[in-house]
Amino acid sequence: MPTYNRGYCLGDTIQSVLSQTYREWELLVVDNMSKDNTKDVIESFEDARVKMIQIQNHGVIAISRNCGVAAATGELVSFMDSDDPWLPEKLEVSVRLIESGMDFVYHDLYLTDGKDRSRDRTTKVSRRLRRHVLEDLITNGNGINTSSVVTKTELVRRVNGFSESRELIGIEDYDLWVRLAEVTDKFGLISSPMGYYTMDGSGTLNRELVERSLLSIARLHNELHMRICGSTPGWINIALARICLRKNPADAMRIATKVLTGENRLGVRMKALVIVFLAIQGRVGKVFREKIR
Repeated sequence: MPTYNRGYCLGDTIQSVLSQTYREWELLVVDNMSKDNTKDVIESFEDARVKMIQIQNHGVIAISRNCGVAAATGELVSFMDSDDPWLPEKLEVSVRLIESGMDFVYHDLYLTDGKDRSRDRTTKVSRRLRRHVLEDLITNGNGINTSSVVTKTELVRRVNGFSESRELIGIEDYDLWVRLAEVTDKFGLISSPMGYYTMDGSGTLNRELVERSLLSIARLHNELHMRICGSTPGWINIALARICLRKNPADAMRIATKVLTGENRLGVRMKALVIVFLAIQGRVGKVFREKIR
């Protein structure tokens, strides 16, 4: 569990691990030198299974996650964010599925604002990956939330864990899932929510960072893209086109048109069509604004 200045919610998340019906676990909280009461919160739990590691990750959360994986002593490893608590049966159900033959399991999550954590809330639905997991991930993009994952520690170490490249910040989890899918097809989805995904407004979307990460993924996985899709997958181009809509509608239209004319599934082409429509509106609006100045 990587964390930074989350003392206000960290206690609830740690308690959700202590409340697990599956008891054979250790919790490694990897603190990025927090300046709040994080250390006090961790130390308030008098349980030897709760351990704190302090490092400086310089803004690269993958460094914290890899530090935890390196220190882990269990055969299985789970990932969780410090504001995404689990339901009590999460580990028990996940371990049972792995014992049935899976190498990697994940599940749905309840969406929450961090205050209301009732179980009748909207869920963040994970995608059931097709039989050929690698092909699905490359063709359709990420459908797995990091805080839902339980997998085999040895597999994560075999593929060298999360990429610590700054070029992949924000998409390093997807990159890891792809590399894991290159060595195993045994991905299993638990279709009921087993935890929470907090959307409290504390995070901000850096469009330039997202664009850089998407372009980096396109370069890094180019060989897979060419082999599986024949070109850059439609979901990447759709994401790039959305980013371009406000700052450059012409670029958005160009990218979306490329998706429309390529061999993409119907849902992706429909999204591209919407972007073309919005881009036309944006260009017309821009011309109109310039004429009335």
